[in-house]
Amino acid sequence: MKKDKAISVTRVVAMLFIVLCHLFMFYGYNSLGQIFNVGVEVFLIISGFLYANKDIKDEKKFIKNRILKINIPLYILTTFILLIYVLNGKLRMLLFAPIYFLNLQGFDFLLPKSNFPVIQNITYLWFLTVIMLCYFLTVIIKRFDKKYNNSLYTDNKKLFKTFLLLIFVDVILAYLGFNFGYFLAYFLGYVLGKRNKEITLKKYLFATLTMLLAISIRLICKNTIDNTTLYNMVVVIFTHTALAYWIYQSIKFAEKYLKRLFSFIADSKIINWLDKHSMSIYLTHCLFLSDILSVKYFCDSIPIQMTLFFIFTALSAMLLSFLADNLSEVIKKH
Repeated sequence: MKKDKAISVTRVVAMLFIVLCHLFMFYGYNSLGQIFNVGVEVFLIISGFLYANKDIKDEKKFIKNRILKINIPLYILTTFILLIYVLNGKLRMLLFAPIYFLNLQGFDFLLPKSNFPVIQNITYLWFLTVIMLCYFLTVIIKRFDKKYNNSLYTDNKKLFKTFLLLIFVDVILAYLGFNFGYFLAYFLGYVLGKRNKEITLKKYLFATLTMLLAISIRLICKNTIDNTTLYNMVVVIFTHTALAYWIYQSIKFAEKYLKRLFSFIADSKIINWLDKHSMSIYLTHCLFLSDILSVKYFCDSIPIQMTLFFIFTALSAMLLSFLADNLSEVIKKH
């Protein structure tokens, strides 16, 4: 299967946004961190895009492979983290093991009012629960597509009404205490994949205007309904999704209209390395920004701390990728 360079670059951008968001917030630059706080939505959009045209012949095999892809790195990371806690005499942290080994930690984020028990230093792992649920959702959507012969994606009116309905459901669920917006971001990516229309200047301008409108709405709501359920669980995710959509379309636009520059970037060794280890970097980087293995333990100099952060993240990501890939191969053989 031919590599989609735009998807690879977008995945790297999403991962870097997440890392920069956490890094800035770690040093107290929350405003800067918020600027980059859109990486997860970008990940969800490109995930939906990738699976839109994937032919799932065996649903059980598809889900099994996705569980291996998500859970094995999670198991390795969780085992390592719990081992550190045990060595520090915090045996009670072992009580959290079943939650992480069942990949349920994301319900703390999906149900923010539930006080779901999670380890505070690794709350970012909620994404693994969400993306796994998106894979289950993909199977359901595929059945719907097969039954109605993909008719939804060619009918603009029907598609518009579908999104309006889903946004309404999102608002209702938000007041019931459920974060549904991330599944909307995934579905948006899925729809983009199904339609898979070539980017044009007109479409890019539409994406840009949508993004600017979303930011305007965000700023207005920030000054009027800040810290409400509607703002925190609907407006924020909606604006992040609009910005993520624009980022993806910007990369597609660059691929078409800035071919030489885009190819130079997309084919570079650093982009390919970051793309290969993007998930592992996401999983490991926060270890060095938390009480678990904080870079602040090593020295007081911020430049040296940041250097150590990038070195530790790169090394741990490569190690995690190596262990997860080999363990997956062993399990598949049996």
